[in-house]
Amino acid sequence: AITVAFLVTALALGAWQYLDGRTNQAQLIRDLESKEAQLNSKLEELNNQKSTSKQLEDTKKQLENEKAELLKQLSSKKHVATAYAAALPAANRSQCVEWVLAAKIDDVASAMKLIQAESGCDPRAGNPSSGACNVAQEWPCGKSGCAYGDGACSVRWMDAYVKRTYGTWANAYATHQSRCGSD
Repeated sequence: AITVAFLVTALALGAWQYLDGRTNQAQLIRDLESKEAQLNSKLEELNNQKSTSKQLEDTKKQLENEKAELLKQLSSKKHVATAYAAALPAANRSQCVEWVLAAKIDDVASAMKLIQAESGCDPRAGNPSSGACNVAQEWPCGKSGCAYGDGACSVRWMDAYVKRTYGTWANAYATHQSRCGSD
């Protein structure tokens, strides 16, 4: 019974590490659902053993708590990104959410607001007067090293730029608002 408990713990930790390393949100969801099913199976197996071992019960509770926290975090990130994506042009909504989540941006709300304000999350956005381009509205165009139209690369570059220049996405968005007014 203890061996099974340790296997379940290892499976849960492995699932978390595997999910954390993935970059495609749709794949993250599929992987989470698969790992959740495996975890549920292992928990059911443990429940069927009818063991009274305190250690086994503690392990089951810990795994259930880890699973609940993992589901809560994933749901929260997806919900926030999707809520802010509603303001984007329809063609850019799902891809923008995917890019932001794949970049593992910690402040999804501020990132989505700033990206919306800068480019509407259009990977081919260009400003004819300044020459800024791409999702991040980098200037000069090409500064990021991302190919024109590569939104995923642009969002990753923008994340590094924002953290290096402003410290946080919230600071970057506040600076944008102070320069350009409320959006």
